[in-house]
Amino acid sequence: MEETLNRRFQTDHPSNMDTDLIARAIIDSEDFDEIYQIYYPRLFRYIMRTVMNVTLAEDIVAETFLKIIQALPTFRGDLRQFSSWAYRIATNCMMDEFRRRRREYPVEDMEIDYPRLAGRRLIAETTPSSELEQMERYAQVHQAIRKLKPVYQVAIILYYFEDKSYGEIAQIVRRPAATVRWRLHHARKRLLTSQGEVFDQ
Repeated sequence: MEETLNRRFQTDHPSNMDTDLIARAIIDSEDFDEIYQIYYPRLFRYIMRTVMNVTLAEDIVAETFLKIIQALPTFRGDLRQFSSWAYRIATNCMMDEFRRRRREYPVEDMEIDYPRLAGRRLIAETTPSSELEQMERYAQVHQAIRKLKPVYQVAIILYYFEDKSYGEIAQIVRRPAATVRWRLHHARKRLLTSQGEVFDQ
């Protein structure tokens, strides 16, 4: 388990994609491999933060990249839009999985390094006094999030863990920014009773 997570949670490759890389990747697998190296750690981490199961996360990220490869010739946009587009495909793959399972999620992996899954916004909102308390705190947060409906889980994960802006989340889920704000407000309200000091902002 630890070896698998170390490999999957490697530091993101520098985002040095040039403007022609996407066009080249359509016809050259080596150029697509550069996109894969840049985005695999990001998308795996995003999916893992939501499903909390390594095997399931691996399956979903594999399906995500298959769909990216299939749809790449139809992509129109710049590099910033590509990031939102890739996250949108990953989100859709997760939603499809949620519907197939009818929210009967697999058992959460027991050896998850919760602090490694935390985003900068979440870390800024928590101040545990010891490493053990930190682990327990993040575990409680994730368990509370898993009780939300999938659309609210995605909103919370993208904002607090992936550090996405309202505008970026709106592009990913293809909803107006006002809808994103409402979903975050609703999700925070649900989480206030157990995790209020983290999600009251």
